Amino acid sequence: QKAVLADSLQIALEAGVDAEKKSVIEPHKEYKLGVAYELGVPLELGEDFAFEYRDTLSGLSEMVSQLLAYGSIGLGGEITNALPLRLDLQIRLLDSKNEVVPMKEGAGSMVIASCDAKGRPVTTPIDLVIAVLEKNVTDLSAIELVFRADAGDAAGVALRSDSFLQVMLSARVPEGVTLDLGEVLADSGNESEEDNQ
Repeated sequence: QKAVLADSLQIALEAGVDAEKKSVIEPHKEYKLGVAYELGVPLELGEDFAFEYRDTLSGLSEMVSQLLAYGSIGLGGEITNALPLRLDLQIRLLDSKNEVVPMKEGAGSMVIASCDAKGRPVTTPIDLVIAVLEKNVTDLSAIELVFRADAGDAAGVALRSDSFLQVMLSARVPEGVTLDLGEVLADSGNESEEDNQ
């Protein structure tokens, strides 16, 4: 059985007085009626529900670009999902021409489980690695995020006002970071000289 959501609602209010109490109405006064109401519309996502959302984060910091160019960046933690949506996340690296930079197989993707069939939250561990296929890539200018969502294991579960998505993240550099102390000290020496001028 399919329910149709109305395009508009008409609400009729009828003012009245309590017949048990004495009431005085002054015709020259302006009366205002404060009305508050809440309309609960249960929203359930069917088995065939799906949508896609894309966003591009441009202006990568130089440090992030260097880490991605010479190694990889990892994200750990967990996501607790009480929404009736399974999320498939794809991360793509873009160069200055907005062309996709090839990444290692399996890098930059993960699936976030929906809540369970009874609407209870489900926690998905995060083990996401962003790693380019070939090192020494110098042209990295943006990250494209692609979210694909469907009902997952929660088809028919109502979306509630207290549904939530909680994310706890930690960043890591799996291949480590190598610093050339000569360059670091030379750079700090140049900064000191500039400060003294």
